[in-house]
Amino acid sequence: DCVCVGAANLKPCGSCGKRFDNWLAPDYNGIVDHKYVFAQMGYNLKPLDFQGAIGSVQLDKFDEIHLRRQQSYDTIRAIIETYVPEVSVIGNLDEAEVSWFGVPILCSTPEEKVRLQAFFERHKIQTRNYFAGNILLHPGYKHLDDYKRYPMANLALDRVFFVGAAPHYDTEIFNYFENVLKLYYGLHLVLHLAQL
Repeated sequence: DCVCVGAANLKPCGSCGKRFDNWLAPDYNGIVDHKYVFAQMGYNLKPLDFQGAIGSVQLDKFDEIHLRRQQSYDTIRAIIETYVPEVSVIGNLDEAEVSWFGVPILCSTPEEKVRLQAFFERHKIQTRNYFAGNILLHPGYKHLDDYKRYPMANLALDRVFFVGAAPHYDTEIFNYFENVLKLYYGLHLVLHLAQL
């Protein structure tokens, strides 16, 4: 258990210094963001009147928000694909028109995910796991089935994370994102050359 996770806790999440650690089943050795470890079965939808009021106003701006989210996704995808060839950005199906909440990044290995995610976090670019990944690894759901029977869910847990694609992102944010990835690419290149 962690001191900075839980409904009653007032400490900032991550104050334990182990936010990204091995938080799941004893026989799973992957690194997981403990903000998204589900200890109890349930749901996290808590609609309030206030949220409903905000949502009704946002409906008037739906087309603009949708367009801006798509633009954020396209810009961030182009930057990532320019500077990090070891990853791919997951796109939508041809039949779908997605209003992107985030940019899903598929890393070539679990180790690459840990490195890139940690680099983003150190440079104040927040990341999120691809939701639960394999929910059967989480304490609240492990009794339902054997997580090993779902290799694609395990792949999502081990190798996918995302960064935001918010509608308010502007040129300054995109430039910062690009500069961080240029730095990552430069350090990655130096490490690669040192291994030759």
